[in-house]
Amino acid sequence: MVTSLDHDGEPRGMTCSALCSVTGTPPTLLVCLRRENPTLDAIVRCGRFAVTGRPGWRQPCPPPVGKPPNDSTGPIP
Repeated sequence: MVTSLDHDGEPRGMTCSALCSVTGTPPTLLVCLRRENPTLDAIVRCGRFAVTGRPGWRQPCPPPVGKPPNDSTGPIP
């Protein structure tokens, strides 16, 4: 999960299917986000983000926490 705060201080986040460590010193991660994603906007405005993992990270990924804004296929169960 990649999270940050938007300009109103509200949390924004998304599940992340891939990230990688770039360097250990300084600690640097590479995370890819879509340009239209509100989480990316929050990260750019806030200037920082957090990444949390789940225990047993080699298990299947959790279900998505949202859907694209223009997706008309209905809610995610």
